[in-house]
Amino acid sequence: DQVLKTNGSGVLSWGTGGSGYEFVSAITASDDATVAFTNMVSGYDYQYRWSNLTPATNDALFKAELGTSGPSYLTSGYLGTTMEVNHGASVTSYEYTTYMAISANSMDGTEPDSGAGHWDVFDPAGSGVTKIMGRSINRNSGHTFYNSLQHWYHDTAASHVAVKFYFSSGNVEAGVFAQYRRKLS
Repeated sequence: DQVLKTNGSGVLSWGTGGSGYEFVSAITASDDATVAFTNMVSGYDYQYRWSNLTPATNDALFKAELGTSGPSYLTSGYLGTTMEVNHGASVTSYEYTTYMAISANSMDGTEPDSGAGHWDVFDPAGSGVTKIMGRSINRNSGHTFYNSLQHWYHDTAASHVAVKFYFSSGNVEAGVFAQYRRKLS
């Protein structure tokens, strides 16, 4: 997991990669109530990726919450939107304050309609306001395909050391979640 670097004068050495993300951990969901990562530290941006995601209960919304020490998950103070475009070119935007919506339209609980996506989370464990940008795709039980963009932040500056993903009803039946991080300096 290293790259060969040069100092510009012909001297080579092994070191960590450039500005890319490094793998931290992965969770394979199997009928779990939530999928949580509780290991974020200050000085890093994080990226979360999920694939083959299905809810145990058909037509459930995919959501997330940030957590502070403990973790204690926050159920207020979210500002942002989830904008979705379906295959019929309909554009819809949703705003929530008690959680961060990843899918504003329901997800189907069977293949081949599983969801996938990723979030970039900017210095969540620092002392500032956590900002999130993401994209995802999924289909609902009517097999309508949705592309989604999410832009969120929490309105209170805090050290957010955890994030949990869950559905509005039922468990996370299946899915693979991966966590990556990138050092800020």
